[in-house]
Amino acid sequence: NCGPDLPGPGQYTLPPLIGCKAQDVTIWRSPCYSFGRKLKEVSSKSAGPGPSEYTVTNVTRFGKITTPCAKLNSRKISKVLQPLPGPDAYCPELHMNATLTRAPAFPFGRKYSYKPPVGTPAPNAYTIPDGRRMKGCLILGKRSEPKGAETPGPAAYGTPKIDLTRKRVFSATIGSRKEPKPPVALPGPGAYSPSYNYVLPRVPGFTINGKPNPCIKPYVGPNDNN
Repeated sequence: NCGPDLPGPGQYTLPPLIGCKAQDVTIWRSPCYSFGRKLKEVSSKSAGPGPSEYTVTNVTRFGKITTPCAKLNSRKISKVLQPLPGPDAYCPELHMNATLTRAPAFPFGRKYSYKPPVGTPAPNAYTIPDGRRMKGCLILGKRSEPKGAETPGPAAYGTPKIDLTRKRVFSATIGSRKEPKPPVALPGPGAYSPSYNYVLPRVPGFTINGKPNPCIKPYVGPNDNN
Protein backbone atom coordinates (compact mmCIF):
# COMPACT_ATOMS: atom_id res chain seq x y z
CA ASN A 1 0.00 0.00 0.00
CA CYS A 2 1.70 3.18 -1.25
CA GLY A 3 0.58 6.12 0.87
CA PRO A 4 0.17 9.59 -0.58
CA ASP A 5 3.63 11.13 -0.89
CA LEU A 6 2.57 14.76 -1.02
CA PRO A 7 3.96 17.78 0.81
CA GLY A 8 2.06 18.89 3.86
CA PRO A 9 0.80 22.38 4.63
CA GLY A 10 4.03 23.21 6.45
CA GLN A 11 6.14 22.53 3.38
CA TYR A 12 4.84 25.55 1.48
CA THR A 13 6.67 28.82 1.97
CA LEU A 14 4.21 31.69 2.03
CA PRO A 15 5.37 35.31 1.95
CA PRO A 16 4.94 37.23 5.21
CA LEU A 17 2.50 40.05 5.76
CA ILE A 18 5.18 42.43 7.05
CA GLY A 19 6.39 45.23 4.80
CA CYS A 20 5.11 46.77 1.59
CA LYS A 21 6.80 44.38 -0.85
CA ALA A 22 7.00 40.58 -1.22
CA GLN A 23 3.74 40.05 0.60
CA ASP A 24 0.85 37.64 0.23
CA VAL A 25 -0.69 37.59 -3.24
CA THR A 26 -4.19 37.29 -1.79
CA ILE A 27 -3.93 40.69 -0.10
CA TRP A 28 -3.62 43.81 -2.22
CA ARG A 29 -1.29 45.53 0.22
CA SER A 30 -0.49 45.06 3.88
CA PRO A 31 -0.82 48.01 6.27
CA CYS A 32 2.54 49.68 6.72
CA TYR A 33 4.07 52.96 7.82
CA SER A 34 6.61 54.90 5.80
CA PHE A 35 9.38 57.04 7.27
CA GLY A 36 9.78 60.57 5.91
CA ARG A 37 13.00 62.18 4.82
CA LYS A 38 15.31 64.02 7.18
CA LEU A 39 14.53 67.70 7.57
CA LYS A 40 17.16 70.36 7.02
CA GLU A 41 18.82 71.94 10.02
CA VAL A 42 17.16 75.10 11.31
CA SER A 43 19.17 78.17 10.33
CA SER A 44 20.71 80.17 13.16
CA LYS A 45 19.54 83.38 11.52
CA SER A 46 16.30 84.66 13.09
CA ALA A 47 13.32 85.13 10.78
CA GLY A 48 12.00 88.11 12.72
CA PRO A 49 11.54 89.69 16.13
CA GLY A 50 10.09 87.68 18.95
CA PRO A 51 6.70 88.18 20.60
CA SER A 52 8.20 90.43 23.27
CA GLU A 53 9.31 92.98 20.69
CA TYR A 54 5.76 93.97 19.77
CA THR A 55 3.87 96.76 21.58
CA VAL A 56 0.39 95.60 22.51
CA THR A 57 -0.70 98.66 24.50
CA ASN A 58 -4.33 99.74 23.96
CA VAL A 59 -5.00 96.74 21.72
CA THR A 60 -8.19 94.73 22.19
CA ARG A 61 -9.85 91.96 20.28
CA PHE A 62 -11.75 94.61 18.28
CA GLY A 63 -8.58 96.46 17.27
CA LYS A 64 -6.41 99.27 18.56
CA ILE A 65 -8.06 101.93 20.71
CA THR A 66 -7.51 105.38 19.13
CA THR A 67 -8.97 108.87 19.67
CA PRO A 68 -11.28 110.22 16.93
CA CYS A 69 -9.47 112.79 14.82
CA ALA A 70 -9.80 114.54 11.48
CA LYS A 71 -7.67 113.53 8.56
CA LEU A 72 -5.72 116.09 6.56
CA ASN A 73 -5.58 115.43 2.86
CA SER A 74 -3.63 117.14 0.12
CA ARG A 75 -4.99 120.23 -1.63
CA LYS A 76 -6.81 119.55 -4.87
CA ILE A 77 -5.63 121.11 -8.08
CA SER A 78 -7.87 124.05 -9.03
CA LYS A 79 -9.45 123.90 -12.48
CA VAL A 80 -9.18 126.86 -14.86
CA LEU A 81 -12.59 128.53 -15.12
CA GLN A 82 -13.94 130.07 -18.31
CA PRO A 83 -13.76 133.93 -18.50
CA LEU A 84 -17.49 134.57 -18.22
CA PRO A 85 -19.20 137.52 -16.50
CA GLY A 86 -20.56 137.00 -13.06
CA PRO A 87 -24.20 137.35 -11.94
CA ASP A 88 -23.81 141.00 -10.92
CA ALA A 89 -22.66 142.01 -14.40
CA TYR A 90 -26.19 141.58 -15.81
CA CYS A 91 -28.88 144.35 -15.65
CA PRO A 92 -32.01 142.97 -17.24
CA GLU A 93 -34.21 145.82 -15.94
CA LEU A 94 -32.43 148.33 -18.21
CA HIS A 95 -33.26 146.51 -21.44
CA MET A 96 -36.78 145.12 -21.01
CA ASN A 97 -39.70 145.27 -18.66
CA ALA A 98 -40.26 142.33 -16.38
CA THR A 99 -43.98 142.21 -17.37
CA LEU A 100 -45.47 142.15 -20.89
CA THR A 101 -47.51 145.17 -22.00
CA ARG A 102 -49.79 143.16 -24.30
CA ALA A 103 -50.95 139.64 -24.87
CA PRO A 104 -49.19 137.40 -27.39
CA ALA A 105 -50.66 137.62 -30.93
CA PHE A 106 -49.93 136.24 -34.39
CA PRO A 107 -48.53 138.75 -36.94
CA PHE A 108 -49.71 139.01 -40.55
CA GLY A 109 -47.28 138.00 -43.27
CA ARG A 110 -46.43 139.88 -46.45
CA LYS A 111 -48.50 139.71 -49.62
CA TYR A 112 -47.49 137.13 -52.16
CA SER A 113 -46.73 138.15 -55.76
CA TYR A 114 -49.43 137.48 -58.38
CA LYS A 115 -48.68 134.67 -60.84
CA PRO A 116 -50.50 134.41 -64.21
CA PRO A 117 -52.65 131.28 -64.65
CA VAL A 118 -51.40 128.39 -66.74
CA GLY A 119 -52.88 128.13 -70.26
CA THR A 120 -54.70 124.80 -69.83
CA PRO A 121 -58.37 124.13 -70.69
CA ALA A 122 -60.95 124.01 -67.94
CA PRO A 123 -62.75 120.80 -66.94
CA ASN A 124 -65.90 121.78 -68.87
CA ALA A 125 -63.88 122.16 -72.08
CA TYR A 126 -63.58 118.41 -72.51
CA THR A 127 -66.19 116.38 -74.51
CA ILE A 128 -66.62 112.97 -72.90
CA PRO A 129 -68.30 110.34 -75.16
CA ASP A 130 -71.47 108.57 -74.01
CA GLY A 131 -70.70 105.42 -72.07
CA ARG A 132 -74.03 103.69 -72.79
CA ARG A 133 -72.79 102.40 -76.12
CA MET A 134 -71.80 98.74 -75.89
CA LYS A 135 -68.92 97.14 -77.66
CA GLY A 136 -70.04 95.32 -80.83
CA CYS A 137 -69.05 91.86 -82.07
CA LEU A 138 -66.96 91.32 -85.16
CA ILE A 139 -67.87 88.55 -87.65
CA LEU A 140 -64.95 87.07 -89.50
CA GLY A 141 -64.89 84.85 -92.54
CA LYS A 142 -65.08 81.05 -92.50
CA ARG A 143 -61.86 79.41 -91.57
CA SER A 144 -60.44 76.47 -93.49
CA GLU A 145 -60.60 73.11 -91.73
CA PRO A 146 -57.27 72.00 -90.25
CA LYS A 147 -55.61 69.20 -92.13
CA GLY A 148 -54.85 66.19 -89.99
CA ALA A 149 -51.60 64.28 -89.99
CA GLU A 150 -51.39 61.51 -92.58
CA THR A 151 -50.59 58.70 -90.14
CA PRO A 152 -52.27 55.29 -89.72
CA GLY A 153 -54.84 54.86 -86.99
CA PRO A 154 -54.72 52.41 -84.08
CA ALA A 155 -56.66 49.77 -86.04
CA ALA A 156 -54.04 49.74 -88.79
CA TYR A 157 -51.53 48.06 -86.52
CA GLY A 158 -51.57 44.28 -86.10
CA THR A 159 -51.40 42.32 -82.86
CA PRO A 160 -47.83 42.57 -81.52
CA LYS A 161 -45.91 39.47 -80.65
CA ILE A 162 -45.32 39.33 -76.95
CA ASP A 163 -42.44 36.92 -77.44
CA LEU A 164 -40.39 39.77 -78.86
CA THR A 165 -40.75 41.96 -75.76
CA ARG A 166 -40.88 39.29 -73.02
CA LYS A 167 -38.71 36.27 -72.46
CA ARG A 168 -41.64 33.89 -72.54
CA VAL A 169 -45.40 34.16 -72.56
CA PHE A 170 -47.19 32.68 -69.58
CA SER A 171 -49.00 29.56 -70.78
CA ALA A 172 -50.03 26.17 -69.51
CA THR A 173 -48.55 23.00 -71.03
CA ILE A 174 -49.98 19.50 -70.93
CA GLY A 175 -47.37 16.78 -70.57
CA SER A 176 -47.53 13.15 -71.64
CA ARG A 177 -48.91 10.39 -69.46
CA LYS A 178 -46.33 8.72 -67.29
CA GLU A 179 -45.97 4.95 -67.36
CA PRO A 180 -46.59 3.19 -64.02
CA LYS A 181 -43.46 1.83 -62.41
CA PRO A 182 -43.39 -1.63 -60.83
CA PRO A 183 -43.46 -1.65 -57.02
CA VAL A 184 -40.18 -2.08 -55.20
CA ALA A 185 -39.63 -5.48 -53.62
CA LEU A 186 -39.65 -4.32 -50.00
CA PRO A 187 -41.12 -6.12 -47.01
CA GLY A 188 -44.39 -4.83 -45.69
CA PRO A 189 -45.18 -3.70 -42.17
CA GLY A 190 -46.27 -7.19 -41.20
CA ALA A 191 -42.91 -8.63 -42.11
CA TYR A 192 -41.24 -6.88 -39.21
CA SER A 193 -41.22 -8.38 -35.72
CA PRO A 194 -39.86 -5.77 -33.31
CA SER A 195 -38.75 -7.21 -30.00
CA TYR A 196 -36.86 -5.92 -26.98
CA ASN A 197 -34.11 -8.49 -27.44
CA TYR A 198 -33.40 -7.28 -30.94
CA VAL A 199 -33.42 -3.58 -30.07
CA LEU A 200 -31.12 -3.48 -27.03
CA PRO A 201 -29.25 -6.40 -25.58
CA ARG A 202 -29.40 -4.88 -22.08
CA VAL A 203 -30.67 -1.99 -20.09
CA PRO A 204 -28.52 1.21 -20.28
CA GLY A 205 -26.40 1.73 -17.18
CA PHE A 206 -23.44 3.66 -15.82
CA THR A 207 -19.99 2.13 -15.51
CA ILE A 208 -17.78 2.75 -12.47
CA ASN A 209 -14.08 3.21 -13.15
CA GLY A 210 -11.44 1.43 -11.18
CA LYS A 211 -9.73 2.83 -8.09
CA PRO A 212 -6.72 5.03 -8.91
CA ASN A 213 -3.30 3.68 -8.04
CA PRO A 214 -1.97 5.45 -4.91
CA CYS A 215 1.62 4.74 -5.90
CA ILE A 216 1.44 7.06 -8.88
CA LYS A 217 2.53 10.52 -7.76
CA PRO A 218 0.88 13.58 -9.27
CA TYR A 219 2.91 16.00 -11.27
CA VAL A 220 4.24 18.87 -9.17
CA GLY A 221 5.78 21.80 -11.06
CA PRO A 222 8.53 24.08 -9.79
CA ASN A 223 6.12 27.05 -9.66
CA ASP A 224 3.80 25.36 -7.15
CA ASN A 225 5.89 26.52 -4.20
CA ASN A 226 6.24 30.11 -5.47
